[in-house]
Amino acid sequence: MIREYIIKHIQDRLNSNKVLVIYDNKQFYSELLPGLAENSKVIDLRESVLYARESTYEFFNSVMPNDKNKSLIIYSPFEAPYDEQEKIEDPFYIFTLGVNYFPKTASDRYQTMCMACFPHKEQEINELFNQSIPDFDTIDALGDGNSYAKLQVLTGGKSEKEILQAIMISSDEQEDKLKQDKTWFNEYKKLVQLLGIKTSAKTYEQVKDELWRIMLFSEFVFDLPIPLPQKFQSIPIVKENSNTLVIELLKNIRNNKFSEQIYVERANNLENQLSLSNEFKNETNLGSIATFAFEDNTYFNHFVSLISQNDLKRAETVIKQNKENIWPQHDEERKKMWLMASYALKISQITSEKSKYPKDTKLIVELYTSKLYEVDLFQRKFEMTLSQIISGTDAIELLSDRIRDTYRNFIGELQKIFLESISQWPIDGIDRNLQVFNKYITPNLKGKKKIAYILVDALRYEIAKDLEQTLSKHFTIEVTASCAYVPTVTKYAMAALLPNAESVLSLDRKDGKLEPFIEGKIATTLQARRSYFKEKLGDRCEIISLDELLNNNKISPDLLVVTTTEIDGAGENLTVSTALAAIQQSINNLVKGLLVLKKLGYEKVIIATDHGFMLYPIFSPGDNIKKPTGDWALQKSRCLAGMGKDSENCVSFNASNIGVNSTVEQFQFLKNFAVFEKNTQFFHEGISLQEAIVPIIEITTSNSSFQAGIEITLTYRGKSENSVTTRRPIIDLMCFQEGNMGFDPISIKIEAKADSIVIGEPVESEEVNSLTKLVEVYPQRAHKIPFALSDNFEGKFQIIASDPVTAKEFATLSLETNYLD
Repeated sequence: MIREYIIKHIQDRLNSNKVLVIYDNKQFYSELLPGLAENSKVIDLRESVLYARESTYEFFNSVMPNDKNKSLIIYSPFEAPYDEQEKIEDPFYIFTLGVNYFPKTASDRYQTMCMACFPHKEQEINELFNQSIPDFDTIDALGDGNSYAKLQVLTGGKSEKEILQAIMISSDEQEDKLKQDKTWFNEYKKLVQLLGIKTSAKTYEQVKDELWRIMLFSEFVFDLPIPLPQKFQSIPIVKENSNTLVIELLKNIRNNKFSEQIYVERANNLENQLSLSNEFKNETNLGSIATFAFEDNTYFNHFVSLISQNDLKRAETVIKQNKENIWPQHDEERKKMWLMASYALKISQITSEKSKYPKDTKLIVELYTSKLYEVDLFQRKFEMTLSQIISGTDAIELLSDRIRDTYRNFIGELQKIFLESISQWPIDGIDRNLQVFNKYITPNLKGKKKIAYILVDALRYEIAKDLEQTLSKHFTIEVTASCAYVPTVTKYAMAALLPNAESVLSLDRKDGKLEPFIEGKIATTLQARRSYFKEKLGDRCEIISLDELLNNNKISPDLLVVTTTEIDGAGENLTVSTALAAIQQSINNLVKGLLVLKKLGYEKVIIATDHGFMLYPIFSPGDNIKKPTGDWALQKSRCLAGMGKDSENCVSFNASNIGVNSTVEQFQFLKNFAVFEKNTQFFHEGISLQEAIVPIIEITTSNSSFQAGIEITLTYRGKSENSVTTRRPIIDLMCFQEGNMGFDPISIKIEAKADSIVIGEPVESEEVNSLTKLVEVYPQRAHKIPFALSDNFEGKFQIIASDPVTAKEFATLSLETNYLD
């Protein structure tokens, strides 16, 4: 039996990764190779290392990509590599992907496998190993006479653990056999008696309920580092010497796609029955195994405590350990909590790096655009995820307060240094928005290339960098920092993106207000800017909105100007939480627009913006500053222009100092991130890295192509067809790409459709890009993708995975709603 157990143990390792390297310097497991070869390709290095290497590459690159069911075992009669140098020198270690080799963990030890195979013989097995390493026959002889013939036939299990597991998560066929044949109860009583369980179950359902209750509570008790309260001590658990069986059994169930949902439901039921979350609500350490969902709270609270203490290394360890936790994978709220935690950690890590800032303005900008922009990126994602969490807790509130203070203090100090360094604007050595059209658009028009010019209102630099990371998988893309036209007011800064703006744009008073003029004509509105484009370019140019582009893909002038004000509109008119959701959707629409432009034949796309923005989720009293007295032609939340008294809270420039052609000479900008208006949380009229350093995105679409050689498998609860009982199902995705060993991510579009209508999409998670909604996964790995289905939909639908550029379908999953009322 031990032979079969070890073979199955090794084969189970191939479920998630199709390649396994066995290191066996004593050739102890060599006799198992024929058994392993029944289900996998086995390459034995003892015959010839050179030949084995060639065979391995041939099978890995030519056979496996064409058959997703193929798996490969490499048998190496050498020690496993110990350090990094040995791993580099080992020509076969790369096929383990750094994770899939044997033996690796304590559960791979021969002695541990023997005890797991024969859990009731732990004492005798330990005695054998104390003398010498016993062979397979000796171990089988030790277990002889303790088999359960009827249960083995009905369940297909060989060992006690396999039999118990089959009863707890039986297939339909196994369940039918166990219900129809009652002769197995005596064997069951003997089996659980060895574990210390005195059963009173009379039916299969009672046996199943009893096993789940005892196994779950036993694991919880064995892992509990504190005394068990008196009120729970009467609840039956297995004998302490059977704890290995319990832990291995439940670990297998949690790691099995077919059974993990069953585990979640069973564990939640028992947790509620015993009111465990209430009984242990004040505990800070419940062990290392999250048997029940409420234990996840302990880990999260511990993480928050570490972040508050600035113990970032231990906080990072908690994040890494949590990836193996089943509960965030099956609870959308918990998944968002831990996603928020990961952003909090990144913000804390970046802001904790003590470095001396340069005094030169250009060097400060380069530092921000190369690294420090990530603070804004993760802050936006942190706030976005926080806004999606429905059930707030004290720990979440504590974490949000800590991260918001950390962010404000860091960005405030950076802004102070940046503003003190500025003597004039734009900054020498950095692109300027006034020159964007003539530098990026005009040369392409002269070359008679079709070009699209997308004008996005309020595209912050960090969003562009986030887009770059996603779009680089599909297009050639380059993001360049540029100095926005100041004051960063939309009607001025958008006019700066017009043809010849550097020489024709001026700011002058009209009816007491400061307005933009192009060649002496007022250019306050979008319609005025449209007219100027038409005047200069005629029929070669067409100006449409992004919505019009998405709904009309037949136009194709030489220059297509696309405008969108969704981001700025969201920030100006909505609360922070709703604005972030709207911003995300607008960027998603922008990506869709790029795909439409590619189909229309536009080889070059330039995305420019008038300004960025600052986002303060919590407005503090000190953020509001009183306006100085004066005759102001421009009065905005962050700046003034005209003539008036200088304020100690502002920095003042004349028009020439900021590169503005204007009859108005005095321009004042608030220092730090103060505003002239109360309760302002979204603003952009000042001079800061976030407001005035903006991206120019240059995209070449002609080099993009669909992602070749991709195989996708979609399942739900282990099946390719199924019913969903929740509007927030979790879809299992496995992918394979020829030539990609799992180091490079793949972007996939996944939607839920019914009769060609989208009725669901992925929700934000580690695998789902928050901007584009594309799923970013690694080949050779299993991924869980949380979905949100429309509240108004019921019926049959499909989950469709496709290439986001070409729309080529990779896989479909047929499902039907069966919601539990």
